[in-house]
Amino acid sequence: MMLLWAAAAVAVSAPAAEWRAQVGGQFDADSHGVADVGVRAGELSAELLTDTLDARFSPESEAGRSWVGLRVAAFAGNLLISPWRDGAPAPELGLSAGYVGPELGALAYLPGGLYAGAAGHVRTWWFGAYGATAEPIPENQGRVQASAIVGWWHADAHVWARGGVDLGPTAQTVVQPHLHLTGTSRPEGWTV
Repeated sequence: MMLLWAAAAVAVSAPAAEWRAQVGGQFDADSHGVADVGVRAGELSAELLTDTLDARFSPESEAGRSWVGLRVAAFAGNLLISPWRDGAPAPELGLSAGYVGPELGALAYLPGGLYAGAAGHVRTWWFGAYGATAEPIPENQGRVQASAIVGWWHADAHVWARGGVDLGPTAQTVVQPHLHLTGTSRPEGWTV
């Protein structure tokens, strides 16, 4: 938590701080909303993503960049509050969930706009009943995630992949693999 306050204090006091804010909502029988407020000054940043605080230090050079950060989520970690089953809301399955833990990573910039690196985090999770929860509440637990990252960047497009595993607290916990593929494009002259 000290890292968050230090990042926010430095960013707010810096004359060249960048600020951003967004809000969004869904209006229906189970309405909800999101908010995103962030500040960055140089290598320090702090961001509030609805119920998640993220603070990080991210130095960059011509050879690449690295980061170390702290994330704290409360109440709706990974949106366990509004699950669905068989195409309909299932509030009896809902849980409150939160976590806290450090993150770190590094990327090396390679020729031709390519880059590669690794990232990971360690988190302690806690769970609780929410609304109409009828399921047993899981015990608090730790999780570790390790990922490899590869990508290609160009002024008009960006493509990257992140893959790895999530490890649970015991040898009996199933390893959960993950793979995320993302691509974006903004051709020259387009205004978004």
